[in-house]
Amino acid sequence: MVASFINDIGASKEFNAVASKFEQIKKLVQDGKEDDISAFIAKVEPELKDIESKIKAFLNELSDVADISFISELTNFLGLPAGSQASLNALSSLTSQFGSGLSGAGQDLNSLVSLARAAFSGDVNSLIGVIPNFVKGPDGAVKAKPDNSGMPEKDPEAEDASTLSTPSAQIALVNNVIANALTSAAKEVTKNLPTTTLSSESGDLSFSARKEFDKQTALNEAINVKNKIAPSPQVQKMINAISTNSTLPPKAPLISPDETLEQLKIFQERVTVASKNVAFSFTRTSTLFIKSTRDFPYNILANEKVIVRNDKKKYFLEGKFLGLESKSPTSSSKFLTTKLRSVKSSLEFANNTIRNGIEFRSRAQTESSKQALIGGVENRVIEFEKLSASFVEVSDKMFDELEKTYAIDSQ
Repeated sequence: MVASFINDIGASKEFNAVASKFEQIKKLVQDGKEDDISAFIAKVEPELKDIESKIKAFLNELSDVADISFISELTNFLGLPAGSQASLNALSSLTSQFGSGLSGAGQDLNSLVSLARAAFSGDVNSLIGVIPNFVKGPDGAVKAKPDNSGMPEKDPEAEDASTLSTPSAQIALVNNVIANALTSAAKEVTKNLPTTTLSSESGDLSFSARKEFDKQTALNEAINVKNKIAPSPQVQKMINAISTNSTLPPKAPLISPDETLEQLKIFQERVTVASKNVAFSFTRTSTLFIKSTRDFPYNILANEKVIVRNDKKKYFLEGKFLGLESKSPTSSSKFLTTKLRSVKSSLEFANNTIRNGIEFRSRAQTESSKQALIGGVENRVIEFEKLSASFVEVSDKMFDELEKTYAIDSQ
């Protein structure tokens, strides 16, 4: 069976006009088999010239072998009288061309035929979006194509650069910034790699090589801690989201329990961000407590000095002289841990208030009762945010004092 392209999915009306002219010429040839050769040429030649001009106007060149559209073939099959020999032949052709290929793609031909029969209304467009757009290529492979792949009816028009929402000059500028950032990132990565040279023969690392790699790893970690890099991308995203919320104009008065719930969720996000900041700051400063107990290179700092405990040294913070010794009343770790306990108590208080607000929000029916509920929760959240910000400030100061007091040159 020769494939017909009149109903090909995505075909434009110009394409269908050319395909229809082909069908007319084919019929003229079939009907003129017994005609005199001169009469036959006189009848067919004008049609051939007409279609030649249509093709030249339509596109520069045609593919040597076009894909066979499953939906097009299915449309032709459904257009034939059910049970007729032509219909049976068309179904046999569908099966031979697409049966195994559809099975390989996880589809069943009989199920698709039944689905198409129910959706078919005499036009190929009735099957688009209902039946998967499979085609059979020149190589015999059956593959799926996008449902909305179509054929343009006219040449594309050039877009006026002045109408772009983002000017082309600005796009070029941004692309240049990105390219420069990539170059800088590559240089930074190269700079942070160990300078030691490894032998490619034995596959074993010498003790000095391992120590050099350990040193660079410890140094990179120290630089990250020093620069307060967010503990995870999720935390940074949440921080960015809360910053955006805090700069938005106030919402209209609350009018439903659902809106109350949304406000309570925002409070919960604020508490989460503040508690993450506390945890990160405490972990950052505690890193120095741990480093001070370790040997080189694991006690290295971002400035490539090392931190070493010295019980004779003290620093002044929050009205107290503090040190690094672990069991002394002036221990830095004990001082910071005590402050952390009070922050955790405030965190628990804020979370309990939010949970109570969620549980009892449906009882707040009037505007004043809703505002009272929200106001009570907000007070606890603000209290926790202030306490957590104070803790982070003290913890960061302690980090700086520990580096300044106990750092020595590495040997």
